[in-house]
Amino acid sequence: MKKKPQSIEEHLESLSEQLGAIFQTPPPARPEPVELSTAIFTQDGWTAWAGQASHPEWLQSLSHYPHWLVLGCAGVLSVAGLWLLFRMLRWTLMLLVPLVLVAVAAWAAWFFFLADKFAEK
Repeated sequence: MKKKPQSIEEHLESLSEQLGAIFQTPPPARPEPVELSTAIFTQDGWTAWAGQASHPEWLQSLSHYPHWLVLGCAGVLSVAGLWLLFRMLRWTLMLLVPLVLVAVAAWAAWFFFLADKFAEK
């Protein structure tokens, strides 16, 4: 069963109908933004904001602690994470740079001294 070939006009009309259906549909609804205000920096505002039922369980459990303690611990953890990240980067570079230098030296030795011996065989 072969398809009957369409004329250019019929093809363009079907394409315009498909595109019209695509672009006339309304965009999906956006989720409501989380209301942030300076009230979360007070203890009552922090407890109310972090204790909302729409937030995850771990954030709701943090609402029982003082806001300054939560922010302080988050700051300490972020500084510790950055320190660990930079420490790992330093060790990676300290291992990688000498390995690259050894690889370049080995390639240069093979290229200048051993390549001719292998080419003769």
